[in-house]
Amino acid sequence: MKVNINRKRNNQSNVPFEVKEYRIPVPVFEEHWYENPITGKKLISSFRVDFKIADAFGAEAIIDTYKRAKSEWHFSVEYMAELVLSLYWAITTNIKFASLYYDLWQDCHNFCCSHFTGDDLTQYNKLIESI
Repeated sequence: MKVNINRKRNNQSNVPFEVKEYRIPVPVFEEHWYENPITGKKLISSFRVDFKIADAFGAEAIIDTYKRAKSEWHFSVEYMAELVLSLYWAITTNIKFASLYYDLWQDCHNFCCSHFTGDDLTQYNKLIESI
């Protein structure tokens, strides 16, 4: 039995809804997006890229990205420091959502200062001293 793979489909569809194509502008990221722009040190997280992608989807996506990152990494000093730094970079590079990023940065920094104690707090302060 021969099957013609070039056969055109009929315009009738069994799908009960209309299918639309959406084009969402997602930025292309180069290698320098995975480095600390101040120190040049390689980042251990993708927070900076995650927030840049969330920018394309608006304030709700930014808040959701922040909540997920905070809930998943609240126990790690290194990741929380990178989250604070990523929020700070977003404040300085995104005029449209700068006030939202500022509020999230304050919330995250205050959480870290009250959550971490002793050596963890010292390490956190050392990691964010670049800002």
